[in-house]
Amino acid sequence: MNDYKHIVAIAAGTLILAACGGGGSGGAPEITSTPLAPLPTTPTPPATPRTTDFGSLQQCVAARWILIADQVRNTLLSSPLGALPGFGVTVTGQGVAEISSNGTYRYSPNFTLVMSMQGESGTGQWSGVLTGTWTVVGDVLTMTPGASSISATYSIFGQTQPLPLAVPFGGTARITECTQQTLKYQVQTPTGEVAQTLILG
Repeated sequence: MNDYKHIVAIAAGTLILAACGGGGSGGAPEITSTPLAPLPTTPTPPATPRTTDFGSLQQCVAARWILIADQVRNTLLSSPLGALPGFGVTVTGQGVAEISSNGTYRYSPNFTLVMSMQGESGTGQWSGVLTGTWTVVGDVLTMTPGASSISATYSIFGQTQPLPLAVPFGGTARITECTQQTLKYQVQTPTGEVAQTLILG
């Protein structure tokens, strides 16, 4: 059973890194005991279309982006955790990344997951707000975290522990595509490269 706990910790760390841009190091978050209210997995389309000049990658990145629950679930399923016999997971919520043209950003995740394996059921949740600064050089997006109130926990096999967060929504990512509706990028995690897609919100 200890092996399963170890794999859960690695997979949870991979999940946070993939959702947040990879790289960096930081302290363990404080445990929160307040349940999170589920959010829709599909964001509401913007009221008006964007008018940004998409010839500039930096201008394209500056927008309000949504990380939906399906992206988080796919990351878990492609991690070592997903290879365990009988593993299942559902994820609700979303993460909002507001990337401003003035070089600052604000990230606010609100996710809850329920996972099962070996006849046990576990839950994880994380939320809060992170602010920082960002730059784009070539196709590389670099995000430098500042103040953060993000906290996270997971509970399984009768134990509750902090999710092993690295720097939330900080580090570098290679942008593979930026359009009027999506921002696609790749990040390196401890278990390999992970591709993510953000949706314009």
